[in-house]
Amino acid sequence: EHEVEEAEGQPQPLPHETLQRLTEGRGWSAEDLNDIFGNPKLTAEVLAGRKAISKGQAKALGKLFNVPHKLFFNE
Repeated sequence: EHEVEEAEGQPQPLPHETLQRLTEGRGWSAEDLNDIFGNPKLTAEVLAGRKAISKGQAKALGKLFNVPHKLFFNE
């Protein structure tokens, strides 16, 4: 179902979409990310795409999910 390789020219998913997919893929809820974002409201805002993920948060997420932290922010 899911393509592992990105087709050339296809846009990368937005950081919050990547976070949603990884979180859901592990069977986690937003509550499991509160330690990184500091509180439930901010976690919800980030997951909805209304708040950007900081570089520090991106690094923590990269470590948590064992993926490159650059997946979580746009440069």
